Amino acid sequence: MFYISLTVKIDMSFSFKNNLYAERCGSMLTQEDLAKETNVSRQTINAIEQGRRVPSVYIALRLAHVLHTSVERIFPLPKEFKKRNSTHV
Repeated sequence: MFYISLTVKIDMSFSFKNNLYAERCGSMLTQEDLAKETNVSRQTINAIEQGRRVPSVYIALRLAHVLHTSVERIFPLPKEFKKRNSTHV
């Protein structure tokens, strides 16, 4: 049996901008309400809103479902990413 060790370095120096706070407030939910509905902690919701945590795809989908919106509306791609990759569409 062989084991392979893989180290992945991720640049987390950027701030992950999102619209979670605005979408949550627009739905008249507290952080605690949204946390309960999505089965995560209130601290997780706060960290995502503050850009200190990037949610998994699964959590992002659950947030969008509870807030009755799309993942793209909550977590839009940065303009730099759209410009850089517009030729690959």
